[in-house]
Amino acid sequence: MRQIPQQMAALKAGQWQIGVGNTLRGKTLGIYGYGRIGKAVASYGKAFGMNVLVWARDASRDRATADGLECASGKEHSWARAT
Repeated sequence: MRQIPQQMAALKAGQWQIGVGNTLRGKTLGIYGYGRIGKAVASYGKAFGMNVLVWARDASRDRATADGLECASGKEHSWARAT
């Protein structure tokens, strides 16, 4: 989202900061599974102001809901909403 490869190429070509990239705030992060790693990724998404949408097995979805996250109605629904 920050266009780091393009920024590096511009810097090597003698230009300075061709832009600032795009923001993550307001985008939707789809997470498949809500175990230890999924929970950490969700916290990073929230820290960047993202909407977090979780799809996982029932017990994991219950934990995600208890943590205040939205759960998708199905795997395909999760992928369709992630931006």
